Amino acid sequence: MYKLNFGHFTLEFTENELNHFGVFLIEIAIDSWESQYCHCAMKREIPIATLQQNLYLMLNKEELEELKSFVFYKEATGTVELLPLEKIDYDLILN
Repeated sequence: MYKLNFGHFTLEFTENELNHFGVFLIEIAIDSWESQYCHCAMKREIPIATLQQNLYLMLNKEELEELKSFVFYKEATGTVELLPLEKIDYDLILN
């Protein structure tokens, strides 16, 4: 299970879902969305649909590129270095 915290939302994926999400991100037509919403007063023009029909994650071009960098981090760096537990600044409750 992969958990991706990005901005104000958290996405959870299996490995297969993460791979499909990466393909989906690559296929987003950024220029098309930006031109479609160019006359709107919206900061974020690129929608990412969710399974809930009335809920979209709206991103701008920079946020989309940053999201791609997180999804493709392993490919970009070659390996993923995991942080040791003591370096994570998070209130962890072990059950």
